Amino acid sequence: MSHRPQTLRGHRGKISEPLRSPLLRCHTSRLVRTCGQRARGGPAAAGGGEQAHASTACVQPQSLRGIVFELLRKDLGDRRAVGPDAASGAHAVIVRVSVPSRVHLTLIDLGRAGYRRNGGVGFGIAAPRSTLAFAPHPGVDLRALASCSYLPAEIASLTERLEHLMGQRQLTQGLRLVEVQLPARHAGFGTGTAVALASLESLFLLNDVSVSPAYLRAHCGRGGASGIGLSSYFQGGFIFDAGRRFNPAPIVGSDATDEVREPPLEMARLAMPDWPMGVLVPPGASAISLAQEQAFFAQRLPLPDADVFEITYHALFGTLAAIHACDYAAFCASINALQRCAWKRAEIDLHGPTVRACAAHLASIGCDAVAMSSIGPALIFWARDFDAAFAAATRQYGPSAVFRTRPDNTGRILSHD
Repeated sequence: MSHRPQTLRGHRGKISEPLRSPLLRCHTSRLVRTCGQRARGGPAAAGGGEQAHASTACVQPQSLRGIVFELLRKDLGDRRAVGPDAASGAHAVIVRVSVPSRVHLTLIDLGRAGYRRNGGVGFGIAAPRSTLAFAPHPGVDLRALASCSYLPAEIASLTERLEHLMGQRQLTQGLRLVEVQLPARHAGFGTGTAVALASLESLFLLNDVSVSPAYLRAHCGRGGASGIGLSSYFQGGFIFDAGRRFNPAPIVGSDATDEVREPPLEMARLAMPDWPMGVLVPPGASAISLAQEQAFFAQRLPLPDADVFEITYHALFGTLAAIHACDYAAFCASINALQRCAWKRAEIDLHGPTVRACAAHLASIGCDAVAMSSIGPALIFWARDFDAAFAAATRQYGPSAVFRTRPDNTGRILSHD
């Protein structure tokens, strides 16, 4: 029986078999196999399926970074450079991060006054993923992001953030982005948060400096409107975020916020039931630009109290409660109700008839629920007879626009080679 690679996941240091998905590229290494041996006191589990999951163990009590660098030094010795001289070595360690996408179902408190501001509900999905690889470097070099439609100003902003942290924390090792694959940008998958957190975490990992998830959330510059992506990066799952304390300042999106002074308040994280789901990126729909998003927020907000109350009811008593109870019918009903609420209805209308027509078609072929993620245009859909609905959607829109996914309840995967 052949040995299957083990992958170090971000959730509580678990060692588990990588998810088999055509869009998921799990990077493995001798490091993570050694971690698996240490956690179980023996060789990595052979075989797959139930046997591999039955051997799952937690790495305790060391932090993920401590394990990484202890094993790097023990296993690799002088054969690889770790530290300030690594950039000049041909065998410099490459840190890899594979991040699940996040689905953002809705913002919640967008009213004129109240207890809180923003907040939302959403969850992680296993595919598509953002995959990044970082090598040691004297400075910070993120120019490879240009290949994924990052603008020069966006690259410069993230570079400056990392350089500032290097100086503030007296870090001697920088990093260079050497590989990157991202889902379509500004489509509703949360790639901006994934890239920012992966870059920050890799910077500290390459410097053997332990920082908490809370620290990374607070210093990544994301989460201005919602904390769903900040939470799903580390642990996946379904998340209810209660936003931050009320502030009468104008309401803006995350991409329009450079500094987040008060982190979003995560109220609940639940394991997302493994209900079959698919993703449709509507052909012909264009991403909403930052300027369009800013104008949209300025024109549509704040919402009347009645609209805020309606969103809150469906998000909490509908979606959140249905996830907790594993009630598929109630979940689907609440998802569809959220699409009819004032805020999500306005977001869908931003795309003209295209997204709404696609959602209607998905419903007509047997989908029980259809949701647009964030400001779109990506649509997530569920169906009891999923294979039939998926086949019909693929015939209508083509295999490049439709793909299967599943919930991610684990978060990012870290490895090295």
